Amino acid sequence: MSTSEPPLKRQRTDDENQCSVILRSKDFWFDDGNVILQVQSTQFRLSKSVLAMHSPVFRDMFSLPLPPEEPLVEGCPVVVLFGDTSEDWEYLLRAIFPKECFHDGADSAPSVPDLCAVLRLSKKYDIAGFRKRCVKLLKTTFPSSLEQLDDVVGFQWRGLSVKVDADTAEVCVQIINLAREVGLYSVLPSAFYTILHWQHGESGRQDKHIANLEHKEDQFKYLKACNTIIRCYEATPLVWLSSQSGISWDGCLHHLQCSAQRKALLLELLSAPDQVLGFLDEWNDEWDQKMCALCAEKAKPVYETTRIKCWEKLPEYFGLDDWDTLRKMDFE
Repeated sequence: MSTSEPPLKRQRTDDENQCSVILRSKDFWFDDGNVILQVQSTQFRLSKSVLAMHSPVFRDMFSLPLPPEEPLVEGCPVVVLFGDTSEDWEYLLRAIFPKECFHDGADSAPSVPDLCAVLRLSKKYDIAGFRKRCVKLLKTTFPSSLEQLDDVVGFQWRGLSVKVDADTAEVCVQIINLAREVGLYSVLPSAFYTILHWQHGESGRQDKHIANLEHKEDQFKYLKACNTIIRCYEATPLVWLSSQSGISWDGCLHHLQCSAQRKALLLELLSAPDQVLGFLDEWNDEWDQKMCALCAEKAKPVYETTRIKCWEKLPEYFGLDDWDTLRKMDFE
């Protein structure tokens, strides 16, 4: 519990008075509240029972008797929460006292700042229901299975989605930083790959965001992965275009024409290296028009088999542990 600030011996300056102003939250100051939480310079008047219902941390805190002669504000004890931000608490309280909630579907999907704030605080204060919901949303948005990845359309999946109001690469950087902070490692490979995927077709626009990765090693690992994938394209699903693929084209109806088309397509993709970075994309049906039906029939299984291998190798590209280890390392 906090204590009232004792009188000072000297007169405050204008700057000091400005910094010391305590503001009441406009949205979360309830007249029937019986505890005041102070975060930075903002006070929230809330109900002990509501906080205790969601958080065993607060339940245990409120079970302790007040110290003798504890000063009160409007009859309420004041709890000062150090290390938190008032902005994060605004997000959390919107979830506890929702005008809307994290429902399924794009129309009511949480924004990334909402999701980050609620997960960060629900983990710290053991608000299990909100924590599990945030983890589910993140693991669905950045999956650890190829089947889930194939369901993606932008950032929207079949049942759940995350609202993206900012640059996609910057959003992924925020998620990677959050995952490192809270210990949700299984989302990292898909988050890194999503940056690659959106670089696919938006050449050179993502490097500026990589500098915002809080772990310098992540910056290095990302750039190394880009170079490795582009340089070793024959280890990606594009191996079907390589003369070293080992694919037998026996029976091709138009051997010279199909061979020339494959070479032209390979040169087209390699001339824009960012195209190679979308190496987990599903087969492009437009490629069927660049060869005879028999060649397409032989190429597709090679593409899909290699794509599955690349998915299993995805964490390795970014210097991470394998999928099973990452899942076991998750805090939940």
